Amino acid sequence: MVDSLAEWVDVRIPSKEWLDKERERRKPILEARRKRSEASRRLRQYGLTSEDFDKLLQSQENKCACCGGAFAGDQEIRVDHCHCTNLVRGLLCNSCNTAEGFLKTPENALKLYRYMVSNELFYSCRKT
Repeated sequence: MVDSLAEWVDVRIPSKEWLDKERERRKPILEARRKRSEASRRLRQYGLTSEDFDKLLQSQENKCACCGGAFAGDQEIRVDHCHCTNLVRGLLCNSCNTAEGFLKTPENALKLYRYMVSNELFYSCRKT
């Protein structure tokens, strides 16, 4: 006769060491899956192949097309595109892509620029 559920079902709780080893073992697998998923999405959304993406990234010298900041190894790279034609304009960092999305038009960007320049006194204490 079975005295407890544990005797009836052979329950094995993995140790912390085993879980850590398993996470490390799976990291490259999950990273490869994530990269394939991103490449598939870029192809589906923008018609941008992995080769085209790599060429564009190389032509931008692995930097954001807007601010010129270098892309870090694990940083997500955003594909900037025209929402009317779906044509790819360049690759942006998340900050520039977010700003561009909020501004929506070059006219709004110019208005913000003019505002910031006219109020430069208030921005002079910030480090760029």
